[in-house]
Amino acid sequence: MKTKMMENRCKFWVPKKSRFCANSPLQNSFSVLQENLGSHLRRCPLVKQVQSLSTQPFYEKGVNAGKEDEQEEPETGIPTSGCFDIVTSEMKRNAVYSLNISDFFEMIRKIESVHAQICNDIKDSYKIPEACGVWIKGEVDRNVPFQEKHVAQQASMLGNLEEFGVLERIDGKEKCELVERAENSNVVPAVVEFGAGRGYLTQMLADCYGIRRVFLVERKAYKLKADRSLRQKESLILERLRIDIEDLNLNAVESLQGLPYIAIGKHLCGPATDLTLRCCLANERNAEQCGVNCYLRGLAIATCCHHLCQWKHYIIDADHGSDLSDVIDFKLHPESIEREECNGDANGVEAIAKNMKAFERAKLGFMCKQIIDMGRLMWLKEHGLQTQLVKYVPSSISPENHLLIARHLFSSSGKVVSWLLKTSGGLGVYISVGNPDVNNRRPVYLSSHRLTSLLGSRRLFKAVNLDTLTPTMPSSMDPKGIVVFTSVGRSQYGFDIFTVNPNQTPITGSTSEHRLTDGISINYNAQFVNEDQSIVFISERSGCPRIYLTRRGLSKPEQLPSVPHSLFHDRPIIKSHHLYFISAHEQPEKPFQSWSALYSTELHGKGKIIRLSPYGVVDYSPAISKSGTFVAIASYGSRPWEGDFHELKTDIVVFPTSDPNNRLVVCERGGWPTWSGDSTIFFHRQADDGWWSIFRVQFPENPLEFSEFPVLPLRITPPGLHCFTPAAFNDGKRIAVATRRRGKCYRHIEIFDLERKVFHPVTESLNPAFHHYNPFVSSDSESLGYHRFRGKSIESESRVPHLEPVASPIKDLGMLRINGSFPSFSPDGSLLALNPALDENGGIKVVKSDGSKRWTLIKGRVAFCNSWSPTEKYVIYSSLGPIFESTKTTVQIARVTFEPSYLNSDLQEIPCDVKILTREDTGNNAFPSCSPDGKSLVFRSGRSGHKNLYILDAVNGEFNDGLRKLTDGPWIDTMPSWSPNGDLIAFSSNMHNPNNVDAFSIYVIKPDGSDLRRIYAAGPKGSSDVDIERINHVCFSPNGEWLVFAANIGGVTAEPVSFPNQFQPYGDLYVLRLDGSGLRRLTCDGYENGTPTWHFGGELDMRRLCLGNDAGVELTGEFDEPLWITCDLN
Repeated sequence: MKTKMMENRCKFWVPKKSRFCANSPLQNSFSVLQENLGSHLRRCPLVKQVQSLSTQPFYEKGVNAGKEDEQEEPETGIPTSGCFDIVTSEMKRNAVYSLNISDFFEMIRKIESVHAQICNDIKDSYKIPEACGVWIKGEVDRNVPFQEKHVAQQASMLGNLEEFGVLERIDGKEKCELVERAENSNVVPAVVEFGAGRGYLTQMLADCYGIRRVFLVERKAYKLKADRSLRQKESLILERLRIDIEDLNLNAVESLQGLPYIAIGKHLCGPATDLTLRCCLANERNAEQCGVNCYLRGLAIATCCHHLCQWKHYIIDADHGSDLSDVIDFKLHPESIEREECNGDANGVEAIAKNMKAFERAKLGFMCKQIIDMGRLMWLKEHGLQTQLVKYVPSSISPENHLLIARHLFSSSGKVVSWLLKTSGGLGVYISVGNPDVNNRRPVYLSSHRLTSLLGSRRLFKAVNLDTLTPTMPSSMDPKGIVVFTSVGRSQYGFDIFTVNPNQTPITGSTSEHRLTDGISINYNAQFVNEDQSIVFISERSGCPRIYLTRRGLSKPEQLPSVPHSLFHDRPIIKSHHLYFISAHEQPEKPFQSWSALYSTELHGKGKIIRLSPYGVVDYSPAISKSGTFVAIASYGSRPWEGDFHELKTDIVVFPTSDPNNRLVVCERGGWPTWSGDSTIFFHRQADDGWWSIFRVQFPENPLEFSEFPVLPLRITPPGLHCFTPAAFNDGKRIAVATRRRGKCYRHIEIFDLERKVFHPVTESLNPAFHHYNPFVSSDSESLGYHRFRGKSIESESRVPHLEPVASPIKDLGMLRINGSFPSFSPDGSLLALNPALDENGGIKVVKSDGSKRWTLIKGRVAFCNSWSPTEKYVIYSSLGPIFESTKTTVQIARVTFEPSYLNSDLQEIPCDVKILTREDTGNNAFPSCSPDGKSLVFRSGRSGHKNLYILDAVNGEFNDGLRKLTDGPWIDTMPSWSPNGDLIAFSSNMHNPNNVDAFSIYVIKPDGSDLRRIYAAGPKGSSDVDIERINHVCFSPNGEWLVFAANIGGVTAEPVSFPNQFQPYGDLYVLRLDGSGLRRLTCDGYENGTPTWHFGGELDMRRLCLGNDAGVELTGEFDEPLWITCDLN
């Protein structure tokens, strides 16, 4: 034993005693001489306590410890403390200091990246429930400040439990009832407080909610406990368990057997939170071994002291094998960092860390805390709990203000109704909350252990072999199916990349123009790699913008390393064997901030992607200096998007490629930078006279040594024409620009001579009726490139498919872009109605859902927003008249009927019957949506002088008293969508702020006009974010649980002036649950995406879509310039 003690004893040298410290093996609060250790152990009162504890049925050494690497117990049977496995703060600090500088910055970027992915939904939730009023108003001693602080924390914990549905105060009485009970309504819930200390949290719970059974878990002994006060309550049963949470088998606590319980803990330091989570969910592991177990109903844990967390105890394993494995990186943990080989300059990293500003270190620290807690939340979700992480008190009360809340899903009546149904994935258990209505059931796939732990016994399922059920992860609750939508103008782009020799003068229609890309999909925003006309560019051939390389001799472009799950890449550059590019895959901390940031990777290395933009900073349009030493970008900084898009409020920022955090704002207000050498940058911005112009800034060769930034730029191009997206020649004498001139309808490439101040046209004589975009120049100035519509070519895609697959961020949710607007599926999903255009060339067309054929129903008149009758396969409702007009403009709701036999003929135009359902004198009637029974329509009408919602008879219209008003007010209600089961209508409205016609939110209402409520997408109720959300085109999922819509929440992804055809270049698609949770972004690009619909009916096989030149319409290249660019200036 002495040998063992010597091996484990503390190695700290005690100078005053001239010996090593010899801690007691039972506790480290005092030390003893080694020669006295034996006698000390014989008389130490803790020995008897530990030995007595080891005989308790609920004591199981290390049962909740986590990793199976505890130390062996000494021969005496006395458990060791395990303190020698602990990684101290000093060890962690030294591990960080031992990193080389590049690994240190990569660690910071990794922290920022992980935080951006998972820590975006931590809301403020300071709740003081009415039930706690007796404590808040009368029992707090205001002369003791700490008491007031702790009471506020305790009350908010209970308030959040009540808000989350775990606690419920019935009829104002001092009585608590668990919302989710077992089948026996007489079962009284218990409370288990972990790390109970003196038990004051439980005392408030008992005083304010009338809890009747209490278990206090605490390993230490305290004076002034609340136990005496609690024991005076005749209706309360109190039991204090003096045991370390690590060793507590909660299933074996005899008096807790068979009871549901709530687990609470206020400030569970460091790993105590992880030990508690394991302890509460251990009954899942032991359900087969125990008869009737206790089972968790809900929990609330206030976490703290994250610096004490140890990888040994952390709830998530490094090799967890679940969706969390790509989020929690083993190398982030200080213990694992310590074990890596670090050959860097320790003083270098130490100096950098110590020179960081205090708020920067604090920001990183708070990020790490949130990552740790979000990992815990995700682990709970994997175990089937509904979970939230909130900030339950202001930081002024306590900076340790994270509260982890969870609950199981049981009905308030305590009844659990289940079905076994056959699904595509096999048998699944369906649990319905409340009434056993088939329309309300939601699939929750559970193992037998899971069901047993939730229900307490198997008797509800005695006819079912629970062991045969296949568990499924919560990802099965993600939205499924196919969403069809439009991207304004994009279908006709047909971009390819071309090049000419800029040194030929003059350039005429006979000048040779070479195509560098292969005519597949759309290809744009290229840069030359070398002088042999190799280019790196963006192509959407894989379903989203990705990076490709093409050169002479390649049969097809080569896809370069990029971010696999990113939906958007832009502006790639290759320099010194490194690839630089913009990606939009990391979600920022707050809404209304672009996701775009600058990244790089070594082309011949391991493909490691490095973020160069600081986390929270938005960067666009990179450029690399001639030597490759510096990067220039158009940076929006870290401020939220302010709604600007005609000209983004970006600054020109420069930093060294070797030190991306050393950023200098060289000039305010500017975009699309391009280098001439290493000391001159050209960029575009809108001048004060309204003309887009090119400006120049110059500075010394090493801008890091220049202290006069930002500098005033010099305007280079004259007024009278627009000049965009410059590209500098390396001779320093010329720049290539895209121009728009008065009297001209097209954007063209021109070369501006910087010395003579004259323009030389390039593309107008080559292709006068095509738009040309975003020039780029080779390093030897012998080639000038750009992208444009490819024109007609037998070697290219020459047709636009009716339906085109698009990459989706959700595994089981397909995405299809349609060539048209306002798609609507027939009841069986085999046909699709759409509007090919929103002017006189539009009308209504019908397309087969595989994209193989299209017919015309209505032509020669404006039609928009279609709704197929759910009960009649050949009836479509639409709006006839101009879109986006005033309340008095005549727009009518029409019922369009056609004969199915025409679909089997060779006719391209199908005869149809058009029945007008609204009166001509009622003004603007639009956006119909049909009820599931096919009997009614909801639509928007301006007949009262305001645009509100009405319900109309779907057959007879309003002519036989078939009209009633659904909403009423001096605001705009628009774009309604009827839910599949008919119980709700969703729509967009600005009723929360009628004076702001640019901000719309989601509302739902019952068809009888009751239960109107707002669904908050951009943030919680009361936040400033929800007041600026602009949400349109709301549509229900087939199961009625999700909404898909277009919104401005993600800001602007690319410089809008560099893209064509934008009304509002901030429309992206999102999905959201009806309760406001689960917000997910579906699209991320430079287009305006909108008018989504969810595929109803049978299965749609995306693999059998007719693509390429097999089907579709002719690719004509007809699209508009941004409508907000005007040449009508003085």
